[in-house]
Amino acid sequence: MFDFNAYCFCPDLIADKIGDANFFINLICPTTVNSNHHVVIDNKELLWLEYMERNQGCKNSFDNLLVWRRFLDSMSNKIIKSESVSVSDGGTRSLVVDTIINAPTTCRKYLVSLKNDEYKPFIGKLTLNSVDLLSEFNLSDSTEVNGNRKLRYNLSVFQSDLLKALEIVSQTRVGKKENEHNDYVRDLLDFKGYDVYDQTRRGKSFSELNLGELDLAIKYYNRWVAIVEALRLKSVDRSNIVKHYKKLLINYNPLQLTNTFLVVYYIGSDNGFFNFFTDYRRYIGTLVEEDVCSKSDLEFVGLFDCKSDYASIKSFVHRVKIDGNILLCQHICVKFC
Repeated sequence: MFDFNAYCFCPDLIADKIGDANFFINLICPTTVNSNHHVVIDNKELLWLEYMERNQGCKNSFDNLLVWRRFLDSMSNKIIKSESVSVSDGGTRSLVVDTIINAPTTCRKYLVSLKNDEYKPFIGKLTLNSVDLLSEFNLSDSTEVNGNRKLRYNLSVFQSDLLKALEIVSQTRVGKKENEHNDYVRDLLDFKGYDVYDQTRRGKSFSELNLGELDLAIKYYNRWVAIVEALRLKSVDRSNIVKHYKKLLINYNPLQLTNTFLVVYYIGSDNGFFNFFTDYRRYIGTLVEEDVCSKSDLEFVGLFDCKSDYASIKSFVHRVKIDGNILLCQHICVKFC
């Protein structure tokens, strides 16, 4: 499994360090240019404008900044552009936080700051959205892959592990009920090292957060990071789909976790899976906000397809915005016939 990172750099750090030869040559270039990792800025480049304005008074710093940008631009997809927010909405630090949170990537996300204390007001928001806060001193360590370190929740890795678990379950589906499929998926993820909760192991916090009706929830270091809901379908049963989707996005996601998964066990005709998936995807793409929730702050942003290595599994991601925050719901259809 590839292990890529996405870094968003605080303007204070760039202003203070980009002119330093050791930082430029031995740290930021190896981390972001001579690697498979990415740099995140907003799609209006307000963040990059901040970098330039903060460094225009020092020729060496400004020249290094231009060289860094040329390096990044010369490489395909090196810069990831996030959905923009206005600086005036909360200042530069708020811009940095929203930029890395909204970055359209499943890489590990890092906010790299000059002084971590200055981001204390955003710790909860960063944690909730699986963004790690780094100082320059931890930047190099973050690029290292250590197979012995504690399993860390990462969206792209979890997606791969969930698909593998579902593929295994699909091969042993005969004679089992839906809750038994979910139990098997839970056990496989637990064996992999995830902290998995379901309705038999929900605990006090699970109940307090009103997560009790969901099939699976994933915790990482005492925080909820992902939720999984499953249903069985023979055809595109619209009312049933909407019921489960509302349950996943609204009713039982009080923390508005950004990583949600809707697993569909297809139990229709043996040769109808491809047509079912096509119809299901088309239906999700035509949903309007009022179908799921009357909240005016719910917005469906769009769909994008996901690659699957398994013939019996097809999936796509539905981008949803609630209260201005982007949530990703991956719809996974598994052939169970």
